[in-house]
Amino acid sequence: MDNLTIDDNINGNLAGKSDVNSAIPQILISPGIDMIRITRRKQTRRRFTISNNTLSWTSSSLSIDRIQSIRIGDDAKNYREQFNISNQYQNLWISIIYTKPSKSPSLHTDLKILHIITITKSNFNLVYNTLNNLLKNERSLLNHSLYKNRDRLSFNDILQLTNDVQIFINNTYLHSLFEECDVNNSGYLTFPQFQKFVLKLKNRPDLDNIINGQMNIEQFTSFLKNVQHEDSIDPISIFNKFATNNSYMTQNNLNNFLHSNLSSPTLHIPLCESSDYYSRPLTDYFISSSHNTYLLGKQFHGNSSIEGYINALQRGCRCVEIDIWDSESGPIVTHGHTFTTSIDFELVIDIIHKYAFIITPFPLIISLEIKCSPENQQKCLNIMKSIFSDKLITTPINDVSTLPSPNELKHKILLKVKKSKETIILEQTSTSHSSFSTQSDDNSQYLKQQKKFVSSSNYLIIPELSASCPYLTGIKFRNFSLPESKTYNHVFSFSDRSLSNLLRDKIKKNSIIKHNKRGMMRIYPSVVHYKSDNFNPITFWQLGCQMVATNWQIWDIGQQLNEAFFQNFNGYRLKPESLFISENSSLSKELIKIENLNKLEYTINKYFDISIISGQQLPKPKDLSNNDSYTPWVEIEIFNVLPVNGEIVHFSNKTTHETVDETCDEVDIEDEIEKTIVTSTGSIKMKYTDNLSTSPNWNAKFKSRLAENPLNAFSPRWNVACRLNYKTNEHDLSFIKITVKCLKENSTVIDKVNNIVKASNSTITVANWCGKIDDLNHGYRYLKLNDNNGNKLIYSTLFVKITKR
Repeated sequence: MDNLTIDDNINGNLAGKSDVNSAIPQILISPGIDMIRITRRKQTRRRFTISNNTLSWTSSSLSIDRIQSIRIGDDAKNYREQFNISNQYQNLWISIIYTKPSKSPSLHTDLKILHIITITKSNFNLVYNTLNNLLKNERSLLNHSLYKNRDRLSFNDILQLTNDVQIFINNTYLHSLFEECDVNNSGYLTFPQFQKFVLKLKNRPDLDNIINGQMNIEQFTSFLKNVQHEDSIDPISIFNKFATNNSYMTQNNLNNFLHSNLSSPTLHIPLCESSDYYSRPLTDYFISSSHNTYLLGKQFHGNSSIEGYINALQRGCRCVEIDIWDSESGPIVTHGHTFTTSIDFELVIDIIHKYAFIITPFPLIISLEIKCSPENQQKCLNIMKSIFSDKLITTPINDVSTLPSPNELKHKILLKVKKSKETIILEQTSTSHSSFSTQSDDNSQYLKQQKKFVSSSNYLIIPELSASCPYLTGIKFRNFSLPESKTYNHVFSFSDRSLSNLLRDKIKKNSIIKHNKRGMMRIYPSVVHYKSDNFNPITFWQLGCQMVATNWQIWDIGQQLNEAFFQNFNGYRLKPESLFISENSSLSKELIKIENLNKLEYTINKYFDISIISGQQLPKPKDLSNNDSYTPWVEIEIFNVLPVNGEIVHFSNKTTHETVDETCDEVDIEDEIEKTIVTSTGSIKMKYTDNLSTSPNWNAKFKSRLAENPLNAFSPRWNVACRLNYKTNEHDLSFIKITVKCLKENSTVIDKVNNIVKASNSTITVANWCGKIDDLNHGYRYLKLNDNNGNKLIYSTLFVKITKR
């Protein structure tokens, strides 16, 4: 495991020196029980056993520490429906999501799912409860293998233990805790003494402001209503679930609740059938989309791999791209006229089929870029029909002349292909070649190759392939007023550069917004993004563009905004009502145009307050030396707002904060404004940039001072509130990015008085998190952090308090 949590239920029974199988019912150890394993190819009866923290069946096994989550009931309904299993098995179905080490150097882990059906309800309870108990014990510090055959622990043992479970705290501090618990000065800790050591280590003074002692049901109900603003959950059932003896809530109980899925920091859209969230036409949704999905690196000379599809699909992508070219052996997937490698087309389709619905049941769109012969096009179509079978939509599902909804297309695959009898020509960038004369050789060479590509790509789409795309037919853009632009099943594709050029004209900008209320549009990175960097997706979401395709192989700010936007929305996010078509509008065309453009103006006042309280189990960056710990700070960046004023303040000294004040009346929004102020708590920098910029620029940045408790990455504390008054528009696509940083050894440039890091080129990014501000829930929340590749750090969190109005 990467990390281990401090156990929340300390007792002698969790000592690692006890038999690891003692918590497992004997029947599961031997002889085991029969269950039905479900795969996409077959349903097979298998004998399952659980022993030594391993779930085994036939010749396969799964280590308990690889399990990420166990889903049952409604939470697993998606998977059961995918395999067309009757709902009579709902209460017997278990889906186990786990990670497997990836064979590709570009991916740390590969997400897998084990689906099983128990024979009886009693067996279901036996397996489910045993796995949950083992998961809890496995993630316990007190269950570490270090204790086997030991009765006491030395300080060196403690250092080994904390290093093994990646607890990064200054050795001097650890030794002081050790001495406090070693009451006999023996140089060792007995197990009861070690229990006290763990309690001291896991002490959370930052929770004292919420609960200092105990909380009864009335106090807990008030906390949920007035602090957390929770009105959709029953406080009594939550209290009974987490409280001690159903009578009072301790600090530990409350912390367990705040860590649970019942206290998510962001909105979560359920998959329940009673919800009509996914019942509108596809045109009314933003769709999580990928560009050049097969690439793992740069667009000019990167590697092509099926891992690109695995990575995107298991992170919730709902529109992947396949570029198909000819080879001697048949159709291949590659970025033509470049130095990228290639993959067999059939292998790509097989992998897509395997991973298509591992995260979400809603339709997968495959955007086909055809650069191959008619013979290979027919081969591709035959392969897709054979592998996808009835999942592939090749004919309309009804007679209605509107696009179906995500609900109507669950577990279905749609193709997007250009219309037959049209020549495929790559759209040239509108920027002249001379403008790239100062770019690197890589860039110049890439652009030359693309010009060659434009002149040589004259393949026609065969009618059979085009006919297999009843809902997403790609047509070349000529004019928004032409009849073909008003058909319900067409798709326009633009590079970010070409569409940005259209936005300079208000009439064309209005036409784009108007079109996207009825028709589909896909945006992809232009050739200037040869390093596979990303544009600002917010620019195109503001216009109602459904498929804003980003490069998923790079974790830059563009991709972070993209994945944050779709988090918990199953790949399909409903547009704001302001971007829906108004069927009963009595306004004239001119007034509708004015209304569309006015909705982009930043006139709505909002207030946002996020208190960065503490961190938990921060990872150790690879770039850091082998010292035992580091002292982090936090940076907060706010995107797509017009800042008005802001402040940064320490909790215990609220009367000494300073304020930045820029009223909108004094701001010329045609020009960029920037102002910076440094306080004893941190710094604030505010600026305004064009809201239709294709570069993801922050508009307000807060930087806290260093953590109050130095050299403690296990539980750093900041106790800093970052507050911002700002203006947004009717679409309200404002985002926040939080980054934890530290400095390399011997590179500290710190204000000696304020403990604030000054400018330095030796900054290390420890972890980050990104979210849409309007999605954030109020109150105290844990934010689960990502590493620098976008992978979840399962046990690394920030504890924050959020207030909005």
